[in-house]
Amino acid sequence: LFGGANATGTDSHENRQSIDKLVGILQMNSQQISPLLRKIKQAFGTSVVDLPSLGFLEVTGLPLEIVDLRKRLLPKASELAKLPSEELSALEKPETGYSIGWSHGKESFRVLDGANKTDNKEPPMRRYDTAKGSFYMNPFADANTTNVYPPSLQPSLEDDLLQMTRFMSKVGLWIAILCDLYLH
Repeated sequence: LFGGANATGTDSHENRQSIDKLVGILQMNSQQISPLLRKIKQAFGTSVVDLPSLGFLEVTGLPLEIVDLRKRLLPKASELAKLPSEELSALEKPETGYSIGWSHGKESFRVLDGANKTDNKEPPMRRYDTAKGSFYMNPFADANTTNVYPPSLQPSLEDDLLQMTRFMSKVGLWIAILCDLYLH
């Protein structure tokens, strides 16, 4: 159903056609869609059985291959974080603002306490986040974006991450379309 991004980039016309096709399928299968729209109403509507809505959706009924994929991927997060610092440093991509690859202690937050009041002459103090490490990749990388992966966890890390993140993107698209149908 979905057109997609690939190594040469995305084709917006193809993606638009895929989305139009998906919307048509959703509209035609109202018997299958109605229960999903009720779930959205429960999550985001004004009340459910006189209780306020919680404002979140739970995705259930995942395909078994995605459940297995998640079981393979989660331990790799710990393996990645425990890699030698030299290997992690090689995954840093400062030219992307650390939005690709490894980041530890690079992301910062502005300190907004009273001790840091500025009169626009001093730059605001920043606190660097060293409590966690993050690994970022773009599941729809094109010719202008190059993901990096640790060689010691290849090839399975890249393949598994791409499969999982693309699946998650498709689920997110389905939910967005269902929310749009609910609102209209």
